[in-house]
Amino acid sequence: MIKRDCLIMTTAPIAFRLNSLARLTALALGTALFIPQAALSITIVQIDELNYDLSSPDLSKWKDIVSLKEEEDVSNPLLGNKDYNVTLVDTINNLSVAVNGNTVRLNSENTLTINDNGKALNAPATLAVTRWDAPGTLEILNDLTIISSRKNPDYNNSGIAIFEYNNLTLNGQLTLHNTFESNGISNQYGFMAAGRDIAIQRHVTPGVAGTTSFSGIDNRGKAGGGSGNIDIAGALNISSSLAANIDNAHADNFVGISNKDGIIKIHGNYSVSSTNQRGNDNYCGLCNTGTIELAGMHSAASYWRNSNDTRGSVYHIYNTGKVNINGAVVLENNNQAAGNDADNFDRVYAIYSSGETIINASSLAITGKMVADGGTIDIANHPAYSASLTGITDTLNGGVINLRLSGAASRWNMSGDSHISNLSLNGATLSLGGGQQQRFQTLTVEGNYRGDDALIEMNTRLGDDGSPADKLLIKGDAAGKTYVRINNVNGAGALTQNGIELIRVEGVSSAEFKQQGRVTAGLYEYFLRQKENSWYLTSQHQPFTQEAAPEPGVTPQPTPAPTRVYHPESGSYIANRAAMNSMFSLRYADRAAQQRHINPATGEDSYSALWLRQTRSHSKGRDGSGQLSTRGNTYTAQLGSDLLTLRGAGQHALTLGAFAGYGNHKNSSRSALSGYGARGQINGYSLGLYAGWTSDADARNGAYVDTWLQHGWFTDSVKGDDLDNEKYKAKGFLASLEGGYHFNAGAVTLTPNAQLIYQGLRADAFTNAQGSVIQQQGNAILTSHLGARLAVAGQYLSPYMQADWIHNTEDFAVQMDGNKNWLQGGRDLAEMKVGGEIRLSRKLAGKLDIARILGTHGYRQTSGMFNLSYLF
Repeated sequence: MIKRDCLIMTTAPIAFRLNSLARLTALALGTALFIPQAALSITIVQIDELNYDLSSPDLSKWKDIVSLKEEEDVSNPLLGNKDYNVTLVDTINNLSVAVNGNTVRLNSENTLTINDNGKALNAPATLAVTRWDAPGTLEILNDLTIISSRKNPDYNNSGIAIFEYNNLTLNGQLTLHNTFESNGISNQYGFMAAGRDIAIQRHVTPGVAGTTSFSGIDNRGKAGGGSGNIDIAGALNISSSLAANIDNAHADNFVGISNKDGIIKIHGNYSVSSTNQRGNDNYCGLCNTGTIELAGMHSAASYWRNSNDTRGSVYHIYNTGKVNINGAVVLENNNQAAGNDADNFDRVYAIYSSGETIINASSLAITGKMVADGGTIDIANHPAYSASLTGITDTLNGGVINLRLSGAASRWNMSGDSHISNLSLNGATLSLGGGQQQRFQTLTVEGNYRGDDALIEMNTRLGDDGSPADKLLIKGDAAGKTYVRINNVNGAGALTQNGIELIRVEGVSSAEFKQQGRVTAGLYEYFLRQKENSWYLTSQHQPFTQEAAPEPGVTPQPTPAPTRVYHPESGSYIANRAAMNSMFSLRYADRAAQQRHINPATGEDSYSALWLRQTRSHSKGRDGSGQLSTRGNTYTAQLGSDLLTLRGAGQHALTLGAFAGYGNHKNSSRSALSGYGARGQINGYSLGLYAGWTSDADARNGAYVDTWLQHGWFTDSVKGDDLDNEKYKAKGFLASLEGGYHFNAGAVTLTPNAQLIYQGLRADAFTNAQGSVIQQQGNAILTSHLGARLAVAGQYLSPYMQADWIHNTEDFAVQMDGNKNWLQGGRDLAEMKVGGEIRLSRKLAGKLDIARILGTHGYRQTSGMFNLSYLF
């Protein structure tokens, strides 16, 4: 026998018990639907009277709503297995249960599914709970799935609707798939209790427009009437996710929960999210004029995503009643709405409260404005969890915002000028710049501030007293210890008088605001100093002192001129510059002297040589301000070989060769005023060619000319105390031309000589982590040596000494943000060198010397050289 839709009707109280294969389905059909027993479908209709014989063919008085009078024992024999052929007179649009003062239970071992198939055009809901006279209860004992796909723009459609003072009890899990309806669940002055999770999922069919407004839950209560209550023991998840190819499928007004004068309690997690494909959308995750309590482990999560630029308004929480949240809270926007477009960001409200909003959170992740407009916002997080806030706060019409952030991972990125009532930071961070380096903002604390090992990050354009800066204004009292970290925004540094004011306390202050890390701009160092109840950034060396009243008869001493403090990194940049220029420089005598060698096989003279030169030097000096002392150590190794020797008439000889070099330099600079230090380092390499001509190669008598050309590559770095390690490159050519004349008197040789070296090294300009532009000076320096060498020739040991005057055409200097610092005493130098040549064998010779260079202002350099040469 073919099973048809079944009409269940009796003169006795009834209830339904469906077997494990059953589904409760409301079918919007105009005729009977033939369904096999394995997929039994039940259509429930209301009848005018309850005394019809079930076998009667006259069904003309049936309506489209079922009336169930009382609860019935499931063992009632009238509910036996019978088959009925039913012809429906009216269209069955939905399952609408009129409970009328009683409790109706629907039960199945499997999920009950109600599907309107998109044809219930005029019904208020796919599942409606109604009454005639007295309110009753509809209780669904098992999981329930509702599929709503009707579309009627002139009607307020819902997946579930509960009408005046009726009760809906869901013992199982509810899943509601909503395509076109205006509401997922509509509770109009009724009562709803859910024992497990509820998932409301909004989907739209491609190519068909959805409703312009949608609410996941629309809950209404009568003020003072105690109706409009919803209690959810599990989690509530409301989502609207649209595919990109759906046109006009967005909701102009999307609301997660709309609670008007009702009471909603959610004991599990609450989550609402919307993804819209078009702009001009208004979003409200939670709109409340009644009372809402959220108490899940992850209490509130509100996500708004829009793929295009928006001009609508976004409210994650809009509260004119009372909202109490305990647990984790996430109120998040997409990048387009909360990112670079400040106009968009101004329309994103994380919380708007003209009522009472209390959040006792485990963790927080909030993006947007928090505004208390005549109401209160009270937020605190647990120190074991993190809090991340991005946005501004504002208090209007006597509104109050109290914010207590705890934990080292907790942070408020303030994105604009803000007002707050009371602020407490327990190990947390307040960033007034909000991560934007070009903004200068003010936080006004109308009441009290307390910091316990807190951190405040502030932006300023470091210059003189009038420099723009972030500001913290505390109108009440301040207490505790707070560290202050300063970020320079394109400030070149300048001499301050009073300083750049950052923090001011108008009430009683026992607070301690301490500078964290270095504050530098250009060449200069800044310090956070307290003066009365304000804290200033000053580039002066001396801290603020209270001016004492002059004693009678004592002439007050004039206040010394303020001293601008140079930071030590400039000293290391200068030392790097000087070391690069001298690292690979060498004189003709620094290579092995030409020595005659007779090849025993051929009897021909040979003057070719392989030589190795190693030097190590130590230097110290001061910068142009006299505040920085710098010490450096340089090691250089050069390996070369004569490649070709050409003999001319008489004893004239021309030698050609090639050489390579490696150098390493390290220095340290320290400020005598600030105590800060910096360290510089260089690793350099060079390749070069040389050519030397002598008029008397054997007797070492007469004139000589020597020249070389090198190309050098350098990797430099400077690391200051508490600052990032800055790396940069340098490269270029070095060239030398040297000449002299040997005057030989027996074993003694006097050689006056002169050398001109072109230093064509150019270092890359770059911007350091503090925003200062670093430029090395002296890219084309000419260094001249003028002196004489006195040597005594011996059979095995030949001592010598040399004296030189050295002149550099430019200072070794660095420019930082347009301000220059240089090495004092580095332009005109006196050098004295003593040493000796040692013949170790017929082919092997060595050379050892020590040199001392002296300049003005305490510049000193001591070096030692060791040279080996092998003749072949």
